[in-house]
Amino acid sequence: MQILSITPTPDDGRPGVREVAKFDLQVTPEVRLLGCKLMQAPDGKRFSYGPAARGNRAASFTHDYAVRVTKEAEKAYEQFRSAA
Repeated sequence: MQILSITPTPDDGRPGVREVAKFDLQVTPEVRLLGCKLMQAPDGKRFSYGPAARGNRAASFTHDYAVRVTKEAEKAYEQFRSAA
């Protein structure tokens, strides 16, 4: 698994769960998921969603895989922020 690219999402200032960034995920050499989301809850906890199409989820992750994806996305997000 590898984060191919990540783009921070501007904070709109609304309370509640918010999108922190969108990212593209290389799942296997043959499979990529484009437009995944790194989310953040009001308590600071982050989690990931697979991409959506026309407002419906197009992919989902098991809990364990979602935890791994989130860790990788957080690393990529922090690297992007520190380079900016």
